[in-house]
Amino acid sequence: MSEPSQAGAAPPVAPRARRKLIVIGIAFVLILVAIAAAAVYYLTLPPGFSGTIKIGFTISQTGNFNVEGTNSLNGIKTAANWLNSHGGIAVGGKLYNVSLDY
Repeated sequence: MSEPSQAGAAPPVAPRARRKLIVIGIAFVLILVAIAAAAVYYLTLPPGFSGTIKIGFTISQTGNFNVEGTNSLNGIKTAANWLNSHGGIAVGGKLYNVSLDY
C-alpha cells in the first residue's frame, strides 16, 4: 500500500525543474553581485571625477633633436600636471584628468 498524501502539501519537484530553479537562482545572485560591485565602484570615485583624456604624441628623445624633444616633453608634463592639480579639463560640465601617452 502506498502512504496517504498530506492534504495541502505541494507535489515533489522533478529533478529537471529543480535544476532549472537552481540555475535561475544562481544567475539572479550573480546579477545582484555585479550590480553591487558597480555601485561600490561608482560611489567610491572622487567627487567631480568623470574620467581621463589620454593625449598621445611622438617626441624625439634621442638623436639630433633630443635636447629639444626632452625640453618639450618636460613642458608638456608640467602642463598636464598643472591641469590635473587644478581639477582637470571641463568638457560638457564634466571634469576629465589628462594622461600622456608618448
